[in-house]
Amino acid sequence: MKNGIITLLAFLFLLPLFGQDTLGLITPDRPGFGDAVFITPKKFILIETGFWTENQKEVGSYIQNTRGTGLNSTLFRYGVSKKFELRFDYTLWQERLNKEAFTTGFQPARVGFKYALLENKGAIPAVTLIGRTGFPFATSKVFRAKSLNPTLELSFANPITDWLMICYNLGADWDGDNKNPNYYYALSAEMAFSDKFGGYLQGHGNTQKIELAGNSNQINQTFIEGGILYFPKNYIQLDISAGRSVGTINTYSFLTCGFSIRIPN
Repeated sequence: MKNGIITLLAFLFLLPLFGQDTLGLITPDRPGFGDAVFITPKKFILIETGFWTENQKEVGSYIQNTRGTGLNSTLFRYGVSKKFELRFDYTLWQERLNKEAFTTGFQPARVGFKYALLENKGAIPAVTLIGRTGFPFATSKVFRAKSLNPTLELSFANPITDWLMICYNLGADWDGDNKNPNYYYALSAEMAFSDKFGGYLQGHGNTQKIELAGNSNQINQTFIEGGILYFPKNYIQLDISAGRSVGTINTYSFLTCGFSIRIPN
């Protein structure tokens, strides 16, 4: 945790934002829950890395408190063409249930792509398709699922003014253990305060049918979050953001910070 705080203070860290002219402002997919529509420029690499901490409290026959820490989460994006990029990401994760000992390991390393389907024209949004999957063999044993855990997502964006953009996402993912997909959505307002500073506000949620012994349960969750972005250079983004669950007796909250860089600059 101490190292994470040092990292937070040293970097601050990263999110999707505004239009990208030629090689204008960097356009990462973090820190918001949803992904941006923008494609990494051809033959460029975008590296997005960060740290976060989260707390979850589940109220049932007895109370469970889970504390998780993303010691490092990094996404590599490579621009293959104007409309297509390749992606690889991994997360080093630490988790503790109630007062038990911390469990540390790598969550599924994932490979994927992002493909631009439509460009923005008036009221027609820009649209991209994002696909990725994690592999059990590329996961620490303690976090290993039974099978692949793929994700498919559509990302949309409508510029409203030169300082405001509305972005929204629809997707489904499978965790490798539950046969039922987790459907999710996100809606965000992304704002440019100046040439150096931006911010966002986002609401997102998910729904999934959980099969239990003898019965099933539909899990529905809603979250809100927001953050601040700083661009010391066009090819560097720093970010910090936080969020929490709403409308449920089970509570969840998180804090994250990140750093993104486009190379070569």
